[in-house]
This record gives sequence, C-alpha cells and structure tokens, in this order.
Amino acid sequence: MGTGLGIVPAESTVRSPVSGRLMVLVDSGHAYGIRTDEEAEVLVHVGIDTVDMAGEGFTPRVAKGERVEAGQVLADVDLAAVQAAGHSTATVVVTNTAVLKSVTPASGDAIFWQCARVFRRTRDPASGDAIAAGETAITVTL
Repeated sequence: MGTGLGIVPAESTVRSPVSGRLMVLVDSGHAYGIRTDEEAEVLVHVGIDTVDMAGEGFTPRVAKGERVEAGQVLADVDLAAVQAAGHSTATVVVTNTAVLKSVTPASGDAIFWQCARVFRRTRDPASGDAIAAGETAITVTL
C-alpha cells in the first residue's frame, strides 16, 4: 500500500470512494479492499485499531466479490461505539502507490477521489471545514 489520507467521518455511513470489485472484506467489517477497473487498489480502513472491536459497531452492507460503485454504502458504523471503545474514528484510505504513475493530492486538506458525502478535514478538524460531495481530492494516474 502507499499514499493515502485520513478522514474524520461526519456521519456513520461509509461509502466507496471508487467503483470496482470488493476484493477484501475483513470479517469484523472495519476494512474494505477495492480494485478498480483500471487496476488501482484502494483500502478503506474505518477507525484506528478498530480490529480490536471484533465487529461490534460495524454493519457491512456489501459482500466480498461484489461490484461496488463510487458512493455506494460499504458499511454503517456506530461512531459513538468506536469512540467509547477508545478508538479514533479517523478512516484511512490508501492506494497501491508503487504500481501507479502518480498519486497527487488536490490540496493538503482534501479527501479522496470523488467524495460521496461530506467529511470534516483531518488536517484541522477544529476548523469545521468540510469537503463537499463530489469534490475531487486526489488525482491518480495509472
């Protein structure tokens, strides 16, 4: 894996940042690996150290092997339960940078590809800045 970013979700629905095939769905429902039609691989990891929760608070809405579209719901997450368990809700999205020609952030505070919903920026969460749905955050060159 390689270049990516962390986001602090503003709502409990986790959506796919890209269209492709769901290659990995961790049993606990906290991590999703997607391969795009162009062979880019994207990992969406919900929360930090949330594997410790053994699936509590995570409700997957997709199945391994399923085709997903950008913006499609991957899971519902009980963000309060994640925080109560002592974990960050920051969701990490990373790519297989080594096999891509480039991965260029649109700005230092941007989200990933085309956002399917609104997220708070992680660089300065106290600012309340938000990224609008559909705003480009990272440009990937295959």
